Amino acid sequence: MKSPLLHLLLKHIIASQLKQLAIGQCILQAARPRTMIAPVLLGLGVQLDHDYGSKFLLRQLSRLGFSVSYDEVECYRQSVLVSECRSSDTGPTTPSGMTQWVADNVDHNIRTLDGRGSFHGMGIISATVHIDGEFGSSHFKVERLQRRLLASQVCSDRGIPIRQYTVASKKGLSVVNMTDIRHLQRPICLPQIMQLNVVWHLSWKFSSSGNPRPNWGGFMQSSCTGLHAPPAAITMLPLIDMKPTDVLVLDTALC
Repeated sequence: MKSPLLHLLLKHIIASQLKQLAIGQCILQAARPRTMIAPVLLGLGVQLDHDYGSKFLLRQLSRLGFSVSYDEVECYRQSVLVSECRSSDTGPTTPSGMTQWVADNVDHNIRTLDGRGSFHGMGIISATVHIDGEFGSSHFKVERLQRRLLASQVCSDRGIPIRQYTVASKKGLSVVNMTDIRHLQRPICLPQIMQLNVVWHLSWKFSSSGNPRPNWGGFMQSSCTGLHAPPAAITMLPLIDMKPTDVLVLDTALC
Protein backbone atom coordinates (compact mmCIF):
# COMPACT_ATOMS: atom_id res chain seq x y z
CA MET A 1 0.00 0.00 0.00
CA LYS A 2 1.48 3.33 -1.12
CA SER A 3 0.50 6.87 -0.11
CA PRO A 4 2.24 9.51 -2.25
CA LEU A 5 0.98 12.44 -0.17
CA LEU A 6 2.14 10.87 3.08
CA HIS A 7 5.52 10.10 1.54
CA LEU A 8 5.83 13.70 0.35
CA LEU A 9 4.97 15.02 3.82
CA LEU A 10 7.46 12.81 5.61
CA LYS A 11 10.13 13.61 3.03
CA HIS A 12 9.88 17.33 3.82
CA ILE A 13 9.85 17.06 7.62
CA ILE A 14 12.18 14.05 8.18
CA ALA A 15 15.66 13.78 6.67
CA SER A 16 16.40 10.11 7.34
CA GLN A 17 14.92 7.74 4.77
CA LEU A 18 14.80 4.91 7.30
CA LYS A 19 12.75 7.03 9.71
CA GLN A 20 10.50 8.10 6.85
CA LEU A 21 9.80 4.48 6.02
CA ALA A 22 9.27 3.42 9.64
CA ILE A 23 6.99 6.30 10.63
CA GLY A 24 5.05 6.05 7.37
CA GLN A 25 4.34 2.36 7.91
CA CYS A 26 3.33 3.05 11.53
CA ILE A 27 0.78 5.59 10.32
CA LEU A 28 -0.61 3.27 7.63
CA GLN A 29 -0.78 0.35 10.06
CA ALA A 30 -2.69 2.48 12.58
CA ALA A 31 -5.06 3.76 9.90
CA ARG A 32 -5.74 0.36 8.27
CA PRO A 33 -5.06 -2.27 10.96
CA ARG A 34 -7.25 -4.97 9.37
CA THR A 35 -6.16 -4.69 5.74
CA MET A 36 -2.37 -4.59 5.91
CA ILE A 37 0.66 -5.79 7.87
CA ALA A 38 3.56 -3.35 7.76
CA PRO A 39 6.84 -5.22 7.04
CA VAL A 40 8.95 -2.96 9.29
CA LEU A 41 6.59 -3.42 12.24
CA LEU A 42 6.40 -7.16 11.65
CA GLY A 43 10.18 -7.49 11.40
CA LEU A 44 10.66 -5.46 14.58
CA GLY A 45 8.16 -7.62 16.48
CA VAL A 46 9.78 -10.86 15.31
CA GLN A 47 13.28 -9.60 16.18
CA LEU A 48 12.26 -8.44 19.67
CA ASP A 49 10.49 -11.72 20.34
CA HIS A 50 13.58 -13.63 19.24
CA ASP A 51 16.00 -11.52 21.31
CA TYR A 52 13.98 -10.99 24.49
CA GLY A 53 10.91 -13.26 24.35
CA SER A 54 8.83 -10.69 26.27
CA LYS A 55 5.10 -10.71 25.65
CA PHE A 56 4.73 -7.54 27.73
CA LEU A 57 7.23 -5.62 25.57
CA LEU A 58 5.47 -6.54 22.32
CA ARG A 59 2.06 -5.65 23.71
CA GLN A 60 3.23 -2.25 24.93
CA LEU A 61 4.86 -1.41 21.60
CA SER A 62 1.76 -2.64 19.76
CA ARG A 63 -0.47 -0.35 21.81
CA LEU A 64 1.78 2.59 20.97
CA GLY A 65 1.69 1.66 17.26
CA PHE A 66 5.38 0.83 16.94
CA SER A 67 5.07 -2.93 16.42
CA VAL A 68 2.62 -5.65 15.51
CA SER A 69 0.77 -7.49 18.24
CA TYR A 70 2.10 -10.54 20.04
CA ASP A 71 -0.64 -12.67 18.46
CA GLU A 72 0.54 -11.61 15.00
CA VAL A 73 4.11 -12.61 15.85
CA GLU A 74 2.89 -16.02 17.04
CA CYS A 75 0.86 -16.42 13.85
CA TYR A 76 3.97 -15.58 11.80
CA ARG A 77 6.08 -18.15 13.65
CA GLN A 78 3.48 -20.85 13.09
CA SER A 79 3.14 -19.88 9.43
CA VAL A 80 6.91 -20.17 8.94
CA LEU A 81 6.93 -23.57 10.59
CA VAL A 82 4.06 -24.90 8.47
CA SER A 83 5.49 -23.45 5.24
CA GLU A 84 8.96 -24.86 6.01
CA CYS A 85 7.53 -28.32 6.65
CA ARG A 86 5.57 -28.21 3.39
CA SER A 87 8.64 -27.19 1.39
CA SER A 88 10.79 -29.89 3.00
CA ASP A 89 8.23 -32.56 2.12
CA THR A 90 8.29 -31.71 -1.60
CA GLY A 91 12.06 -32.26 -1.99
CA PRO A 92 14.00 -30.80 -4.95
CA THR A 93 11.91 -28.52 -7.15
CA THR A 94 13.45 -29.60 -10.48
CA PRO A 95 14.87 -32.89 -11.75
CA SER A 96 18.08 -31.09 -12.77
CA GLY A 97 19.05 -30.44 -9.16
CA MET A 98 21.25 -32.38 -6.80
CA THR A 99 20.29 -32.66 -3.15
CA GLN A 100 22.65 -33.73 -0.39
CA TRP A 101 21.40 -34.53 3.10
CA VAL A 102 23.60 -33.87 6.12
CA ALA A 103 22.81 -35.29 9.56
CA ASP A 104 24.51 -34.60 12.88
CA ASN A 105 23.68 -34.77 16.55
CA VAL A 106 21.90 -31.82 18.20
CA ASP A 107 22.43 -31.04 21.90
CA HIS A 108 20.56 -28.38 23.89
CA ASN A 109 21.01 -27.59 27.58
CA ILE A 110 23.28 -30.58 28.09
CA ARG A 111 24.25 -29.47 31.60
CA THR A 112 21.41 -28.49 33.91
CA LEU A 113 21.20 -28.52 37.69
CA ASP A 114 18.34 -31.00 37.87
CA GLY A 115 19.13 -32.92 34.66
CA ARG A 116 15.87 -31.82 33.04
CA GLY A 117 15.20 -29.67 30.03
CA SER A 118 18.06 -31.18 28.06
CA PHE A 119 17.71 -32.42 24.50
CA HIS A 120 19.81 -34.95 22.64
CA GLY A 121 18.67 -35.73 19.12
CA MET A 122 19.56 -35.97 15.45
CA GLY A 123 19.25 -33.00 13.12
CA ILE A 124 19.09 -33.23 9.31
CA ILE A 125 19.42 -30.53 6.65
CA SER A 126 19.19 -30.76 2.86
CA ALA A 127 21.35 -28.71 0.47
CA THR A 128 19.94 -28.46 -3.08
CA VAL A 129 22.08 -27.22 -5.99
CA HIS A 130 20.91 -26.99 -9.60
CA ILE A 131 23.43 -28.65 -11.92
CA ASP A 132 22.59 -26.48 -14.94
CA GLY A 133 23.88 -23.39 -13.14
CA GLU A 134 20.51 -21.76 -12.53
CA PHE A 135 20.14 -21.84 -8.81
CA GLY A 136 16.57 -20.56 -8.83
CA SER A 137 14.99 -18.15 -6.42
CA SER A 138 16.46 -17.82 -2.96
CA HIS A 139 13.30 -16.30 -1.51
CA PHE A 140 11.26 -18.37 0.89
CA LYS A 141 7.51 -17.80 0.59
CA VAL A 142 5.52 -17.91 3.80
CA GLU A 143 1.79 -18.52 3.57
CA ARG A 144 0.00 -16.77 6.41
CA LEU A 145 -2.35 -18.93 8.45
CA GLN A 146 -5.89 -17.70 8.85
CA ARG A 147 -5.89 -18.37 12.58
CA ARG A 148 -3.54 -19.36 15.36
CA LEU A 149 -3.15 -23.07 16.00
CA LEU A 150 -2.32 -25.06 19.06
CA ALA A 151 1.23 -26.31 19.46
CA SER A 152 -0.03 -29.90 19.14
CA GLN A 153 -1.72 -29.06 15.83
CA VAL A 154 1.39 -27.39 14.39
CA CYS A 155 3.68 -30.27 15.34
CA SER A 156 1.30 -33.10 14.39
CA ASP A 157 2.48 -35.29 11.49
CA ARG A 158 5.66 -33.18 11.15
CA GLY A 159 8.15 -35.68 12.46
CA ILE A 160 10.24 -38.23 10.60
CA PRO A 161 8.89 -41.78 10.89
CA ILE A 162 11.31 -44.04 12.74
CA ARG A 163 12.45 -47.06 10.75
CA GLN A 164 13.05 -50.31 12.57
CA TYR A 165 16.56 -51.65 12.12
CA THR A 166 16.79 -55.30 11.13
CA VAL A 167 20.08 -57.13 11.43
CA ALA A 168 21.14 -58.82 8.18
CA SER A 169 21.63 -62.58 8.20
CA LYS A 170 25.11 -62.19 6.70
CA LYS A 171 27.70 -59.85 8.14
CA GLY A 172 31.08 -58.53 7.22
CA LEU A 173 32.61 -58.28 3.76
CA SER A 174 30.40 -61.06 2.41
CA VAL A 175 27.52 -58.59 1.96
CA VAL A 176 29.66 -56.01 0.10
CA ASN A 177 29.29 -56.09 -3.70
CA MET A 178 32.34 -54.79 -5.55
CA THR A 179 31.93 -52.95 -8.86
CA ASP A 180 34.19 -53.49 -11.82
CA ILE A 181 37.01 -50.95 -11.84
CA ARG A 182 36.34 -50.05 -15.49
CA HIS A 183 32.82 -48.95 -14.61
CA LEU A 184 34.32 -46.35 -12.28
CA GLN A 185 36.63 -44.89 -14.92
CA ARG A 186 35.27 -41.74 -16.52
CA PRO A 187 36.72 -38.47 -17.85
CA ILE A 188 37.35 -35.76 -15.29
CA CYS A 189 35.36 -32.58 -15.93
CA LEU A 190 37.01 -29.62 -14.26
CA PRO A 191 34.70 -26.83 -13.03
CA GLN A 192 34.52 -23.57 -14.94
CA ILE A 193 36.21 -21.73 -12.10
CA MET A 194 39.47 -23.50 -13.07
CA GLN A 195 39.32 -21.89 -16.50
CA LEU A 196 39.00 -18.45 -14.93
CA ASN A 197 42.03 -19.25 -12.80
CA VAL A 198 44.10 -20.00 -15.91
CA VAL A 199 42.97 -16.78 -17.61
CA TRP A 200 43.94 -14.77 -14.53
CA HIS A 201 47.42 -16.28 -14.53
CA LEU A 202 47.84 -15.57 -18.27
CA SER A 203 47.03 -11.91 -17.71
CA TRP A 204 50.39 -11.61 -15.92
CA LYS A 205 52.18 -12.07 -19.28
CA PHE A 206 50.23 -9.21 -20.88
CA SER A 207 50.35 -6.80 -17.95
CA SER A 208 52.22 -3.50 -18.09
CA SER A 209 52.79 -0.48 -15.90
CA GLY A 210 49.74 1.22 -17.35
CA ASN A 211 47.58 -1.91 -17.21
CA PRO A 212 48.67 -4.01 -14.22
CA ARG A 213 47.18 -7.40 -13.44
CA PRO A 214 44.39 -7.11 -10.84
CA ASN A 215 44.31 -9.31 -7.79
CA TRP A 216 42.08 -12.36 -7.72
CA GLY A 217 39.21 -10.59 -5.97
CA GLY A 218 39.15 -7.70 -8.43
CA PHE A 219 39.42 -10.06 -11.39
CA MET A 220 36.46 -12.14 -10.19
CA GLN A 221 34.42 -8.99 -9.56
CA SER A 222 35.05 -7.73 -13.08
CA SER A 223 34.51 -11.13 -14.74
CA CYS A 224 31.48 -12.44 -12.86
CA THR A 225 29.05 -9.54 -13.24
CA GLY A 226 25.34 -9.55 -12.51
CA LEU A 227 23.22 -10.94 -9.72
CA HIS A 228 24.12 -14.36 -8.35
CA ALA A 229 21.82 -16.46 -6.25
CA PRO A 230 23.27 -18.56 -3.43
CA PRO A 231 24.85 -21.81 -4.68
CA ALA A 232 22.67 -24.02 -2.49
CA ALA A 233 19.25 -23.82 -0.90
CA ILE A 234 19.48 -25.06 2.70
CA THR A 235 16.36 -26.61 4.21
CA MET A 236 16.13 -27.86 7.78
CA LEU A 237 14.19 -31.08 8.30
CA PRO A 238 12.43 -32.09 11.53
CA LEU A 239 14.62 -33.25 14.40
CA ILE A 240 14.67 -36.88 15.50
CA ASP A 241 14.00 -36.88 19.24
CA MET A 242 16.06 -39.96 20.06
CA LYS A 243 19.61 -40.75 21.13
CA PRO A 244 21.91 -39.97 18.18
CA THR A 245 23.99 -43.13 18.67
CA ASP A 246 20.93 -45.39 18.59
CA VAL A 247 20.87 -47.81 15.65
CA LEU A 248 17.22 -46.89 14.91
CA VAL A 249 18.14 -43.21 14.57
CA LEU A 250 21.11 -43.95 12.30
CA ASP A 251 19.02 -46.19 10.06
CA THR A 252 16.26 -43.59 9.91
CA ALA A 253 18.68 -40.79 9.01
CA LEU A 254 20.31 -42.87 6.27
CA CYS A 255 16.98 -43.88 4.77
